[in-house]
Amino acid sequence: MKQRLYVLIMLIFSGLSMPLNARKCCKIKVAQSQLGCINSTLEQILNKVCALIVIETNDCSLNFKKIAQSDIPKVINEPGHYCLQDNVTNATTAITISSDDVFLDLQGYSIDSQGVGANGISIGAVDSVVITNGIVESSTGAGIISTGAKNVVFNEVLSRNNGDEGFRLATGNSCMKFVDCTASNNTVGFASVIGNSNITYLRSIACTNTTDGFLLAGGSQTLDTCMSYGNTSNGFHFLLDGFTLKNSRAYGNGTDGISLENASNGSIEHSTSEGNIGNGINGLGSTSSVSIFQNVITNNTGVGIILRTPATDPVPTGTTTNCQVIENKVVNNGKSLSTTGGIDVGGLARVPGASAANVLSVSHAVISNVAQFNGNSPNAVGASAARDTNYSRDVVGSSNTAADKDNGLVVPVSGTVVRLTNLTI
Repeated sequence: MKQRLYVLIMLIFSGLSMPLNARKCCKIKVAQSQLGCINSTLEQILNKVCALIVIETNDCSLNFKKIAQSDIPKVINEPGHYCLQDNVTNATTAITISSDDVFLDLQGYSIDSQGVGANGISIGAVDSVVITNGIVESSTGAGIISTGAKNVVFNEVLSRNNGDEGFRLATGNSCMKFVDCTASNNTVGFASVIGNSNITYLRSIACTNTTDGFLLAGGSQTLDTCMSYGNTSNGFHFLLDGFTLKNSRAYGNGTDGISLENASNGSIEHSTSEGNIGNGINGLGSTSSVSIFQNVITNNTGVGIILRTPATDPVPTGTTTNCQVIENKVVNNGKSLSTTGGIDVGGLARVPGASAANVLSVSHAVISNVAQFNGNSPNAVGASAARDTNYSRDVVGSSNTAADKDNGLVVPVSGTVVRLTNLTI
């Protein structure tokens, strides 16, 4: 195989007064024959704008500290470049990183916990770590766990067959980036708990996990060009304040493609949710201020887009408020349903014993969407008399198209404050 030199640079841009969350991670590939171009003058220039410069080769020969089976369990407690020499197994935690400025190249090898080791890799409260190019598998806990770290990049790492999460961000992490990573056959694929912020997932995949593909809490998380498919529960599950999901796809999941549970101040844009057993996009609880823009929602068993607690919940809790549903294409959803299958921002049917003060769907804007061939109801637009006016109000709908009288758009009943302008059937 032709050898190449990889130069991985984490840019600070401090001279440009960029905030911490604007740090970038760049990979530059240079042919081995051009190694001489990386001279001391260039390094001096790069050091003015770089937090960390690391050089990776596939033969572990460029001042890398080698990690062999005999070194496991390994504690990395000083800065440097490290590489795995071969596949390794472990009965505890294989590699613990407790130092700043560490670059770990797994070189395509596997860390296999064989169903007895707690974690494959554990990262402590450190700064500037890169882990790249390998497999972490079969831990009883998480494949990789990070607690209190910042400025960490995971690149081309597969975490699979772990008892808990593939990747777990425990509390206190910030400025983390997952690039071209995959989590498969874990309990959860990618998990972020409360207390994490500024997390980015780029071209990463969660598949065939036994609960959620992505289960994300905390704040300030961005997913771009990601996929989540074949998971037993939700594809993407957001429980956080401040998120963006774009150019991504959820399909073939056992519950919802995209689930918003008490999520706020987020956006879902230019993404696809298709063929999920539950809903395409489901806003639950106190979800608020979420923009759902130019997505394609197709062939889901449940509703295409729903912003209310469903009547199947025994006790209605929370209020979905101030969401925008704009220019989405919602087609062929909810064929097993007797009510809506397209876009539903209506109220909840009254549950016996529920208080009339429980208002579940308030102040949404539903604009310029196309809903076609959804549901089985003969009703074209509107909500049935069973829906209670106490549960929905202040919904604005304009320029929406609902085709073939398929109950493509459900809004509150008359008596609530509803404006439907330029609505065509």
